[in-house]
Amino acid sequence: MDAVIDWIEKSSNLKSLCIFVTFVRGRNADGGRDIGIRFAKTRTAKNTIESLELSRTDLMGSRNVDEWSEAFDKMTLLQELECYEMGNYINSVDKSTLDEINSIDVDIG
Repeated sequence: MDAVIDWIEKSSNLKSLCIFVTFVRGRNADGGRDIGIRFAKTRTAKNTIESLELSRTDLMGSRNVDEWSEAFDKMTLLQELECYEMGNYINSVDKSTLDEINSIDVDIG
């Protein structure tokens, strides 16, 4: 994901971006949150995107909502935003590493 963010930072006319089934996790439960914050800040600095889809990813969530809110406020060209849940991929998250504030309880039956 670092390489993707580096590429986005260098792009000058990126209008559409879809990130699908991407879990950063890293060495701890905060990997997705931290990379999501970096990604949101990149989007704040680069206001060219018109369409953004984040589906089944740990890049956006309650643990980095403030950074994403700020990014969306500054993305004045954004016309289409699609964000979807993690679906069955929630099982890829090691829930034992989350604390009470950040833990989730989901029945995906």
